[in-house]
Formats: sequence, structure tokens, C-alpha cells
Amino acid sequence: MTLANDLIVPKEFVLGSDFLLLETSSPKVARCPKQVTLRIDPGGHILYWIPKVGETRSYVFIQDIVDVRTGKRAAQNYVPLKELSSNIQLLMTVVSNVDFVHPNFTTFVPLDNSAEKVLLEEITDKTLTFQRDPRLNEALYPKITERGMNAILRSLGYSQGDVSFEAFVHYLWSAFCVDSPNIPEDRVADSMHEPLSHYFINSSHNTYCTGLQVKGAQLLSSSAHKETVADVEMYRQVLLSGCRCIELDCWDSSDGPVITHGPAALFGMNEIPLKDVCEAISECAFKTSPYPVLLSIENHLSQKQQKLMVQIFRDTFGENLLCDPLESHRLEEGQLLPSPHLLRNKIIIKAKKAKPKAELALLDRDVVERQLCPVEEELSSQDLSGIVNYLTATKMPSKWNVDRNYFLMCSLSESESMKVYNQRQANNFIKHTSRRLVRVFPAYHRVTSDNYIPKIHWMMGAQMVALNFQTNCSAMLLNHAMFEQTSNYGYVKKPDSMCDPTQEFDIYEKRFPRRLPVTLKVTVLSAMFLPDNNKLKNSPFFVTLDLLDFPPYDAEAKEYARGTGHSGIHILMPEMAFLQICLWRRFGCNATPVAYRTLPINNLQNGYRHVILRTIGNRCLGPLSLFIYFDVFFYVPTVKLAFHSALMNPFSRDREEERLSQALRHPFLKQDEVDEDEREEDKIQALVGTEKLPKDASPHVSPLPSPVADSVVSKFTK
Repeated sequence: MTLANDLIVPKEFVLGSDFLLLETSSPKVARCPKQVTLRIDPGGHILYWIPKVGETRSYVFIQDIVDVRTGKRAAQNYVPLKELSSNIQLLMTVVSNVDFVHPNFTTFVPLDNSAEKVLLEEITDKTLTFQRDPRLNEALYPKITERGMNAILRSLGYSQGDVSFEAFVHYLWSAFCVDSPNIPEDRVADSMHEPLSHYFINSSHNTYCTGLQVKGAQLLSSSAHKETVADVEMYRQVLLSGCRCIELDCWDSSDGPVITHGPAALFGMNEIPLKDVCEAISECAFKTSPYPVLLSIENHLSQKQQKLMVQIFRDTFGENLLCDPLESHRLEEGQLLPSPHLLRNKIIIKAKKAKPKAELALLDRDVVERQLCPVEEELSSQDLSGIVNYLTATKMPSKWNVDRNYFLMCSLSESESMKVYNQRQANNFIKHTSRRLVRVFPAYHRVTSDNYIPKIHWMMGAQMVALNFQTNCSAMLLNHAMFEQTSNYGYVKKPDSMCDPTQEFDIYEKRFPRRLPVTLKVTVLSAMFLPDNNKLKNSPFFVTLDLLDFPPYDAEAKEYARGTGHSGIHILMPEMAFLQICLWRRFGCNATPVAYRTLPINNLQNGYRHVILRTIGNRCLGPLSLFIYFDVFFYVPTVKLAFHSALMNPFSRDREEERLSQALRHPFLKQDEVDEDEREEDKIQALVGTEKLPKDASPHVSPLPSPVADSVVSKFTK
């Protein structure tokens, strides 16, 4: 093929267009699509393509091209990819050769960025209908406009006006459509002005431990760890993750106070110097969060070494150590605890205070918390008592919600906490924790450092539910989800009804004041970027959904989704509810978890969301994700639906009343005007989150329309 000297290559060919390149070394091997930019050089001699990832250019001389095939003829020389079967007419195969028996086939599929557009009006309408949270009052939270949507798309790098399908997909993947956004930093700061007892506090158990609690526990089949080791670095890592309550088990040694799970001779754990630990705490205490760090001291030191410990605290922490109570919050009866805001950048010691000498003979010392063979704590020295204030440890009271010294706090094991629940004392316990701090720690039998589900203890109001941070498990995923709500600052505000002891909160009868239950409907639409293995083609994936709302947590709350499906769940207390998502892969009669995600219901965004899945260690597995439609709305009885709609959408209600008024004044309205009004009414009803229901029906969502136009779907999806 020869080209005339005066041939002018069109500008479009020189600038190029985006294509998918399908390559193969054999007609029997399916091609792997790769996005490239296809161009012709200005002289018209070379057809070349540049991959989007990497800089290696490939080319073919135009004089070597013997044929260009399109449509079905272009597909004859390769095994069609499933996702391209609907776009077979778009294929283009360039045929070149060096001789008759060695032809080369290079196939392209155009990525049309202009042919299909999603109108800005349509994308705004979809956002209003499906992405907007129906629980938001339209007067307080105005609906998005086309101008606002244009601003969002411009921030994503797209021009004003019509939007391409690519731009719409980019919008769905962007930060504007995250599944469960964190509370903004300014709102977090505004919420940190209440007493310390009004917050859940991210807490660690035996923070120094990197593995087992006891040497030899690795022989147990349930053990996920192999060693019994104490490490200073654990304090850094835990604090950097946002944990605000850490534990120090202090023991005597010839070189000064050390930290270990003692006695060391019994439990087989190494010792680390207290001074090194304090330096690590001082270094990392406030890098992630400015709010107070609480040091839970398990004191096994002699009086002499307690003085050394206190001196180490004073020397290492300096002004950050809270030695004396604040002037505004003295240690007096009836005085509430100070707020996290007032205690910013402070390190607070939790320990027992020394008893007056007259009481020492009658002292009923507590049994230490976590020992397999219980070991009593030593008596606190006056030096240690001098730096203990708002976290004064005491034994568990015989009656809850009695003592008015709110600076006194107790610790109890998970077993003791569950005993309170089983003895139907949880309601009094909730009132007790509205003013006083309580710490819950793992039962003594958890020698393999396994964890317990913290949810029920949070539901009972316990602020510090300590977990073994070294063990990756569903309990830790739940803990991460709780405190990610406030960007890992370590403090999350409790529901208002759990902060007021005058409220009749009943955990057993599921009766709670000032709460409005919600209904959650989940539609799993697709999974993206699933791990592939040719040897495991007959091992299907499936998804499980678990709701953690009110105890007990049983199988009734579990829904399974194979492929796609719907599951509707009524949630009594959304502030304390979590949705646990797990992606599984089946191998014969067994199944193995592949990825996880735990989402707080209270922050869950309505609409179409890409849920990025995570490892058991809470690390993102992106782009592995589930494309899910969430429909979250207030549960409203049918007879009160119109009243609820008027409250949540007052402007829409005014327009509806105006329409009815016009109908009375002008009874002969055109039918198309009536139809338009009915469509507007349907849109308002969709914003409420549910459709009109028969009197005996529960909330239900009709089959979901596509988030994009049918014409777009038919082109870009199978």
C-alpha cells in the first residue's frame, strides 16, 4: 500500500481515540483486554497504540496492513469475551502479515466517550430519588440541584453540561457516594463537650501482648498465635490506630518496674522496661487523636518501686500527665466528669488509691482481673494516689446506680458483665454508666487472646470494652467500625437515651425513649474484581449479611444472598446497630471467608454504593467490592405516612396543597398536567423511602430501576 505525498492525515487520527486492545498468541486463546490510545502518525505511515498503564508503544506499518475487518468478521479469529458479546458489531480487527502463512490479528473495541451521554437533569433526578437519604428534612438539608451536581462533576474533572457514562460511573465511585462516611472533623469536635461517661472509648486489653497470654496455649486448636511475647512497639501501633485506653501490668524487677503478664515464671512472657513503654506512649499518644489517653494500671509493684513508677510518669509525660483534678471539676459528690474536650492532650492514670491506715486491716482487696491463677494487686502508695483522680478504681458495687462519687469506676470481666445481663440488672447498669465509667475485659479463660463481641456490653452502657488488639477477628472489625465513625479519634458519643438516668431504657423489652426505628433493605447487585483462579472455577462466591442490633444475636437476623436478592430488616436502635457483610467462597461442603466489611447503620448512606471489602485485619482489599443498593428509611405506619411526609418534606407538601387548591379552582385541568402532578407525587413518595401500602403490609420497596438510562445499560453491560 502506497500513500500519496500530499495525503493529509485527519486531526482525529493524529490525536487518537481510546480503544480496548484484545491480544492473543493463538486463535484458541481468549484475548486479555487492555485500554490503549490508538493513533496514526502525521505522515500516515504508522498505526500505533499507547497503553494507559505503562509507556511501551506497539505499532504496525500501514503498508503491512492487508485487511481491516469489522463486526462478526472481526470476531472470527478469537474466542469472544463474555462482556463483549453484546458489542460484537463494534469490533475492528487489523490484519497484517510478513508472509501468507503467518498473519497477525490485532483487534480493537472503541471506547466511545461521546456517543452515549447521561443528561445532567437525569443524573440529578436519580441522585434525588435514590442517593438522597429520605431521613433528611428538606428544609434543613436542601436537595441537590443541577448546579450543585455540575459542581460535583467539575470537581471530578468533567466539563459542564451533558455527562458521559464514564463520568457517571466515576461519580458512583467517588467520595460523594461512599457507603458510610465518617462524621466531619468539626462535628466530631462539637460533640466532645459532654461528660466522659457519655462516650464509648476505644480500649485495649494487655496492650503489651503480641500473641498468647500464656506460654503453651499454642497447643490449643483454637490458637491463632504461636508465641507469648511482650513488645514495646505494640503500644505505638495501638495508639496510632486510635485506641485511647491502654493497659500496663507493672511488676518489680532488679532494674526497676517492668511490664509483663506475670508472674513471669508462671506465664512464660518476657519483661519490657516501664520506662521504654512510657517513652513510646509519650511519642504516639496524640498523633492520631487529641483526646485523652487513659492508662489502666495493674499494680503489682512494691511501695519502693511504685515511687519509681510515678517518677517515670512525671518525667516522661511532663505537662501531659493529669496530676490534679480540674478547678471546674473537683472530686466532689455529685460532680459530673469533665469532657474529652477539657481533657485534650492529657494522660490520665486509672488505678486504686491508698486507703487510710485505719481501713487497711479491714481492706477487702479485689482479685486481679485477668489472671489464670489470680494474683492480688499490691496496695497503692501515697505517691501513686497523688496522680489518680477521675479514674479512681474500686471494686464492683453490690448495687448499681447508687454511689454519687462519679469519679469512682470499676472493672469487670465479660463473664461478670453477662451475669449482670442474665440477672436482668442491665437496665440499672445502663443508668449507672450514664454517670460513671465501667471497663469490661476478656474472661480469664481466653489464654489464646481470642476476643468476645463487644456489642452487648456497649448496649449496657460500658464505655471501655477492652479487646485483644493483636487478634484479627470479627469482634475487632466491629470495634474498628464503631470508632471509624469519628475518624479513629477514639471517642464515640453514646445515644442520648443512654446518657440520661431518668429515661426508662429497657434492654429486655426493647423499649427505649426518643428513638425512631428504621427499616433497611439491601440489594446486592454485583461483585467486582473477585479473586480468580482457574483451578477453582467451580467454587462459587456468596454473601452473608448479619445485623447486630438488640441482643440476643441469633440466626433470625441473618440473610444469605446468592447472586442478587433482597433482604429487609427492621432496626430498633440504628445508633447502636451494625451490618456485617462477609464474602465467602464455597469449596464442596465447606466455605471459606474471602473478605469482610462492617458498617454502622446510623452512618449508612442511602442509594447505590460501592462497598470496598477488607481483610480480617481491616485493611482495604480495593478494588474488590460489592455494588449494593441500600434503602434506609424511617419505619412509619401506613396511617401516618402522609403526616410523616409532610414533616420531612414541608416544601413538597406545600406544592401538593397548592396543586389540590388549583384543582378545586380549575376543575378542567388538562390530563397531561394531572399526569405530571402524579409523577411529582410519586417522586415525593420515593423520597420518603417506601411506597403506598395496604393496611396490613409492612414496608416494601418495589423492584429497583437501573441507575442509568436503559440505552446506556444495553450498550455497556451484558
